[in-house]
Amino acid sequence: MTILRNLLGGESRSVENPLRPLTSAALVSVLGGGTTHSGISVNQANAPTKYIALYRAITLIAGAIAGLPLEAHRIGPQRKPYRSLLLEKPHPELTRMEVWEWLFCSLLSAGHAFAIKGYDANDRVALLDPIAPARVKITRVPRSERNPWGRQFDIRRDNGEVVHLTRKDVLHIPGPMGLSPIGVAAQSIGSSIAAEEYTGRLWASGALMGGVLQTDQRLGEDQAKNLKARWQEKIAGLAHAHEVAVLDSGAKYQPISISPADAQLIESKKFGVMEIARLYGIPPHLLAEVEKSTSWGTGIEQQAIGFVVFTLRMWLTRFEQRISDECLPRGVEAHFHTDPLTAGDAKTRAEANQINVQGGVKSFNEARKDEGLPPREGGDRFMVPLNMSLLEEDGSPPVLALSEDEQPPTGDTDESLPALV
Repeated sequence: MTILRNLLGGESRSVENPLRPLTSAALVSVLGGGTTHSGISVNQANAPTKYIALYRAITLIAGAIAGLPLEAHRIGPQRKPYRSLLLEKPHPELTRMEVWEWLFCSLLSAGHAFAIKGYDANDRVALLDPIAPARVKITRVPRSERNPWGRQFDIRRDNGEVVHLTRKDVLHIPGPMGLSPIGVAAQSIGSSIAAEEYTGRLWASGALMGGVLQTDQRLGEDQAKNLKARWQEKIAGLAHAHEVAVLDSGAKYQPISISPADAQLIESKKFGVMEIARLYGIPPHLLAEVEKSTSWGTGIEQQAIGFVVFTLRMWLTRFEQRISDECLPRGVEAHFHTDPLTAGDAKTRAEANQINVQGGVKSFNEARKDEGLPPREGGDRFMVPLNMSLLEEDGSPPVLALSEDEQPPTGDTDESLPALV
C-alpha cells in the first residue's frame, strides 16, 4: 500500500469517478471528443452523464464482465488452479467487482484503462489502484535499462504535479486501435444528446398545452383569469367527465394538437438507441428497444450466448491476457468463467452437467460448484463413458496392457525424427 501512496502523492486518495466531467479542452481532445455538428460537446467524461442509452451500454458490459468469476490456472495439460490474492482482493478499499468495473468503464468509454501496480515483498503484483484516463498521458521515450519498453506514463497527481512511471508501475489495457468508442461515434451521440435537450426545452416552454380559449372581445387580466378558472372548473376532475361546458361572450375553445414525432422526437430517440447498440455490439432488447425483431437468436439463452461470443469475448480476452502477462507469475494465466451468463434454465443446466460428468469433462464437484452447491467427499474424480469406470488419481485414463500381437516392433530409433507416442 505504501508504494501506491507514494506514487499517487499522499497518505490517501479519494475514489474518483472515471467518467467525471472534465474542464480542460486539452484533455477532451486527448480522450477523443470535441464539439460536434449538432453543437454539442461530446467526450468520454460528459457523454454518459447526458445520454442514458450510452450510460446503460457502458455499465451493462462492464457490470456483466466484472461480476464473472476470475480465476488463475497454471498452463499445462492439467491446468492446475493457482490461487492469486491479487484476483481475490485487488484493492484494500474497493471490492473486486468495483475495481474490474472501473477498468472496463474506462476502457469502454476512453478506449484505455490504467491502474497503478503495488508490489509485495516477493516483488509480485499484489494491488491494483485504478486511475481515471484523464490523469494519464502516454509518451514515447528512448529505451533504457529502467524503461526497456520505450513508453512512459505521465500521471497527474491531485496537486497538479506530474509523476513519470513505466510499464512496471502501471497496468495499461488499450482498446481496439487505442480509440475511444465515444470519440468514434461522437457525431451520432451528439445528435442524440441534442434531441434529448430539444425535447426537454419543448416541454419546458409549454408548447404542449392542451388548448387555447379565444374570444372576439378584449379582456382585461382579471376577466381572462375568471374565464380560465370557470373553464377549468367545468372540465377538471373525473366528476366532470363528459359534461357540456357553456362559454359566453363569444369565447371559443381551440385544442392544440402536435404530432408525437415533433413533440417527443420518438423516432429520433429510437435511432439513437440503435446506434449505441451497434457501437458496442449489444442486442437492442438489452437497451429496452424491443419493437423490432432481433437476429441474435430465437430465445434468451441463444441471445445471451451470441452476446458473450461476439461482444464480451473481445473485452474478456483483452483483459485476461494483460492481467496474465503483467500481473501473474510466468506460466500462470487468468480466465473469466462465462458460464453464469450462458447457463440457461434449470433443466438445460442439469442436462449439460449430466453430459459433462458422464463424458469425463467435469467432476461431480465441478458440476456442483456450477450450481452453487458445496463439494462432496470423493467428488473430484472423473468418469469415462466406457462402463462408467473411474480415471486414475492424476486424471489420466487407466493403463491397459497390450497382448503379444499388439506389441510395437523393436529396433533402432532415428533421433533426428520425433518419437511417436
